[in-house]
Amino acid sequence: MNVALDYTRCLEVPHGGLFLTEADLRRLVPTLADCLRRLREGEGDLCDQAVLMTGWQDEPGRQLPKVEDYRRRLAPLREVDHVFIVGIGGSYLGPRALYEALGGNTGPELLFLGYDVDPQYARTCLERARGKVGCVVISKSGTTVEPAMAFRYVRALIHERMGSSARKYIKAITGAKGSVLRRIAEAEGYDVFDIPEDIGGRFSVMTPVGVVPGLVASLPMEEYLEGALAMKRSADLLEPLCNPAAMLAALRYLFWERGAVAEYQVCSCQRLESHLQWAVQLQAESEGHYGHGVHVLGALFPRDLHSVGQLLQEGPRNLYEVATVVRNQGTAMPLARTGGDDGLDGFVERVGDLGRFSDMVVTGALNAHFAGGAPSSTLELDTLDAAHLGALHYLLFKSTALMGLLLRHNPFVQPGVKAWKDALHAVAEGQHGPGETGGERHVLRCAG
Repeated sequence: MNVALDYTRCLEVPHGGLFLTEADLRRLVPTLADCLRRLREGEGDLCDQAVLMTGWQDEPGRQLPKVEDYRRRLAPLREVDHVFIVGIGGSYLGPRALYEALGGNTGPELLFLGYDVDPQYARTCLERARGKVGCVVISKSGTTVEPAMAFRYVRALIHERMGSSARKYIKAITGAKGSVLRRIAEAEGYDVFDIPEDIGGRFSVMTPVGVVPGLVASLPMEEYLEGALAMKRSADLLEPLCNPAAMLAALRYLFWERGAVAEYQVCSCQRLESHLQWAVQLQAESEGHYGHGVHVLGALFPRDLHSVGQLLQEGPRNLYEVATVVRNQGTAMPLARTGGDDGLDGFVERVGDLGRFSDMVVTGALNAHFAGGAPSSTLELDTLDAAHLGALHYLLFKSTALMGLLLRHNPFVQPGVKAWKDALHAVAEGQHGPGETGGERHVLRCAG
């Protein structure tokens, strides 16, 4: 298993702008070493509501011995045709990233609800579930509105479809203390899996939040956790120049320090698109505090090269990229050499295989963007399997936590999320916001 960080395209050649020098990186080494030590020792502002939130560092090792017991408890869900995964934030993005990256062709089909409030989508998703159905509902508190609403629909469907045995097919993943969902589950007789108190939602994919849905889909979750443990040995090193997570954090921090406003997380592997969304949440929610942080976005190449590719090539020089490249995508797909009159026979002959072309798409784009003044680093995976994905996720956990500490704030809280939740409840209670109290409103309507 090998995951490598290549930051060659971050270093100054003839460029100025965001591009860095080796001296810039060395300057940050003492600060980074202190941040690594603080994470290891749990020192400083790393708590949420008086709980030290660094349990994700040990969670792969804590979960690995439990996997076989989980698999046994989840046997009823592997008998059904469809399983709803109900959650939002990390409770949705983590399971979906695993499912789409690693397949899940031998288990029931997973359907995701609770992260979207489009009634047509919800109805279509519920109607798609044919035959026997089950559910994994995920919420640390049980009071998050969107999954709680979705669970009402799903629970009613399962009770209607599965009758008196319905409770066997509903699994709850929730917090151990004071959880509304836990009270409901215990009253109804649903099997409950614990979310550790010392791990927040966006860092939870290696807890039952990710492991349980992965096992329902028959994914090799032992390999995923073992990959994370392998990366932990490198990402926990206290010498920053030998630590890929620390070096990635250093690059991102130095770009921010030089005025970067946006980071594009890019790849050319369709199976990693949900992983990109997961990474966006991990970084944006951890780093966007006190006016700090960059705007993190995901982009799938070559699709988005026909849109944001232009911006990256010739737009403002305050953008950079972090590319995830899978060197061997695991499926041989030779290109047909009988194209006829399209003029591409020579090109096809040189490329040979669609997987090799996928690699070339990212390499060519990053080379062009580098020449145009946009730096990039590359996270290189030998292949896309459970072990490599686990390693990649742990690396990003550690790098994101370090970035928060470099920005001098706590990366494990999210007061801005609470602010909009409070505003939502105020709207539901009939309270007025700006422009809703009878004063002048500025609205342009189109007749038709």
